[in-house]
Amino acid sequence: MALTKIIGSGIGTVTNQFADGNMAAGSIVQIVQSSSTTLYNTTSSSFANVFTGQITPTSSSNKILIVGQMAGFSNNGGGATAEARLNRNLSGDTVVGKYNRVAHIAGGTFLGVSLGFTELDSPSTTSQITYEFQVRTANGTDSVRVNDYHTGTADTRSTITMFEVVA
Repeated sequence: MALTKIIGSGIGTVTNQFADGNMAAGSIVQIVQSSSTTLYNTTSSSFANVFTGQITPTSSSNKILIVGQMAGFSNNGGGATAEARLNRNLSGDTVVGKYNRVAHIAGGTFLGVSLGFTELDSPSTTSQITYEFQVRTANGTDSVRVNDYHTGTADTRSTITMFEVVA
């Protein structure tokens, strides 16, 4: 963008130069971060919410870039698999990120896992959006613990950072 020198009374004529509609495609309009240090433990084979983040887009044409990280561990007696996914809205109606296998281990061991994820979503709304991070075990018997590196306490933190990007 070219710079313009404004002289004298011209200063009063500059309006809305930095309004969202005047921002170049790819510009970041807002950043919202949500984090959790809450200990979460499951042996369920059904996806369950671990933590959420909320953002309200300023334009329905903008996109939301979601960058997140979940930390924890999985354990078992013969080959645990933890799976995770990212949904849009609390009912789980739209899966933004398909589930990812985050750990597969053999034997009676514990494995610390850290899952990073990046998704670019096009929600087409100016209503508040809730992104939810969910986990489950593949077999319903193994243990998956979030925000815990095998100490039994909440000693790590998981985050979701949402960037509203001008389309």
